[in-house]
Amino acid sequence: MKKIVNPNWIPKNGKISLRIEIIDPSDLELITYFYNDHYVNHGNLWKSIKITSKECHPLSFDIVSLAIEKPVSLAAFDGNQLVAVQLNRVQSPDEFSKLFDGQLHHENPKLVIKDDYAKDIKNGPYNLQANRIYVILQETLKQAGKFLPKTTKNLGYFKAASVHPDYQKFGLGSYLGIESLKLFHVHHCEYIMGFTSVDATYKFSKKLGMKECFELPYSKYKKIQSLFLVNYQKREDC
Repeated sequence: MKKIVNPNWIPKNGKISLRIEIIDPSDLELITYFYNDHYVNHGNLWKSIKITSKECHPLSFDIVSLAIEKPVSLAAFDGNQLVAVQLNRVQSPDEFSKLFDGQLHHENPKLVIKDDYAKDIKNGPYNLQANRIYVILQETLKQAGKFLPKTTKNLGYFKAASVHPDYQKFGLGSYLGIESLKLFHVHHCEYIMGFTSVDATYKFSKKLGMKECFELPYSKYKKIQSLFLVNYQKREDC
């Protein structure tokens, strides 16, 4: 049975009522298609390389699959219509080494940017277009471990957020983010992190008090991937 977080959430416009659920693994295909379509059509990086839905789908499937393994990701429904997803992950210390490619707890952490990622893209697990996305996502993720304090226990990870254009500017994205914080708290996450590629997510991260640790520039966008990290247990307003 699916877990309902809020059966009757009213957005800022007050005209509709949305149902907020914990994403169930049985909805993998539905969530994948929604996530894939959203980022292909609205994601800065995705749009910049003109990747098609077909090219991106295998990568999206793997991203969603990993995120919904644990019950910490959220979906919003207007009746039977899926209108938003918030993909989250919770990582335990025994998973850090693999997740961050062994790069953990550096004394003076710095993002290392290669001069050329052509070889990485060519040897990636997907087609060349999807590999362009995959490589930049992996490059930022695997280096994030350098910035984690040695005392870090469970880590909450804001993986991705997707809100249908017709449901934006009603506070839905922020609401899903706050509900995610509650889930991270249940799973005893000391720190939370996330990467931003759009202004709205960037501003939301700042409002949470998250610290910008690094930025990986992309040729057409100022902030295609920025890591944010905050000590969740020290916050008193969540």
